[in-house]
Amino acid sequence: MNLREAIRLALTSLRANKMRSALTLLGVVIGIASVVAIMTLGHSLTAQSEKTFSDIGSSDLNVTLQQKSTDEDSDEENKDDEDSMFGPADPSNESDRISDDSIEQLRGRLGDSVDYISINAGQMWNATVTQGREREQAYVQGVNADALNMQDMKMNGGHLLSAEDISGHRNVAVIPSKLVDELFNGDLNAALGGEISVEYQGELQSFIIVGVYNSENGSSGAISFNGPPSVYIPYPVAKKMDKSVAGITNFTVRPSDNADVEGLKTRITNFFDASQDYKVKVSDNKAMLESVNTFFTAISAILSTIAGISLLVGGIGVMNIMLVSVTERTREIGVRMALGATRKDIRTQFVIESMIVCVIGGIIGLIVGGGIGMIGSKLMGQFVLPPLGGAIFALGFSLAIGLFFGYYPAGKAARLNPIEALRYE
Repeated sequence: MNLREAIRLALTSLRANKMRSALTLLGVVIGIASVVAIMTLGHSLTAQSEKTFSDIGSSDLNVTLQQKSTDEDSDEENKDDEDSMFGPADPSNESDRISDDSIEQLRGRLGDSVDYISINAGQMWNATVTQGREREQAYVQGVNADALNMQDMKMNGGHLLSAEDISGHRNVAVIPSKLVDELFNGDLNAALGGEISVEYQGELQSFIIVGVYNSENGSSGAISFNGPPSVYIPYPVAKKMDKSVAGITNFTVRPSDNADVEGLKTRITNFFDASQDYKVKVSDNKAMLESVNTFFTAISAILSTIAGISLLVGGIGVMNIMLVSVTERTREIGVRMALGATRKDIRTQFVIESMIVCVIGGIIGLIVGGGIGMIGSKLMGQFVLPPLGGAIFALGFSLAIGLFFGYYPAGKAARLNPIEALRYE
């Protein structure tokens, strides 16, 4: 019996028992759909994290100030590096933290190897923004000019904070279009050059609006969730308003396209190493992205394994139905053997029948799971197609399930004694 004949007989048998075949398919469909949906959602999370890090700069270096331990203090006493800028430090001196001057010295030292050095004054804080009788809640963040330039913000009007705004400690602000809608009834011209008041920790400060950025769909590169919009002001002004900010404790460096990132990390570290009380930790977003992707991949693998258990249950269901089928068709098997069918022919027929059930279930499960995954990824904000590798794996696994769970019933059918099979009622 050739393969085509075996497939024809298998399909004929499945059509003869439509309800039983459908219920058998259901277990495989649920298992494959679960695995494919989870793989697709995991792929969406990975793509979303890559997009997020791409927006903020996947090669950016995050520099954080840390307290030195006693052992590190003693090791640094005799260290002399041409890149360092600190002399002997006074532990009680607040200026031994990262100062504005040290940032400018670092910028001059690194030269063309960096495009931007972004400074944020502390964390974003929630404040009340008023204009006339209108009041809205907004996040306020003190930044320098580079911080906004790095975000590739889309401006509806005006301009970003300038270096002169920062150095002059001007009370100016860049606000989101969402705030223009709420405070100025959507009138962009009225907003530009207009005045808003920011109330925080019981103090009220007035700011002139110099720019409005497009905050639709998180295009600001800052806050992409449905929370309060973000207002950006010069960081020296923010430090005066937020008493908890004593000095700059972190900043971000964006290397130029051709810069040696590892060498740049070393130079930044050496630049601050002469301080006896503080050190800097330099980490890059690329390493963080790899860690996040590894985490998402591991989570997807774990969830897919759990979902795969349902596929194994479906496979057991296939084996159970095939055993029932062998019992019901015992006389048919005897007739076929009497007409010349070999044990191999009988085994092949039942194995192919089992595999066809699993392949059909796999295809349906792939369509259903892919659809669920795509809808889920769309709702999560990062639409993706099911990964090709995952789809191939799912179909291959369904074939393997059909072969594995169909082989025992097929072997049982092939071992039947033709004479006893013909006597079976």
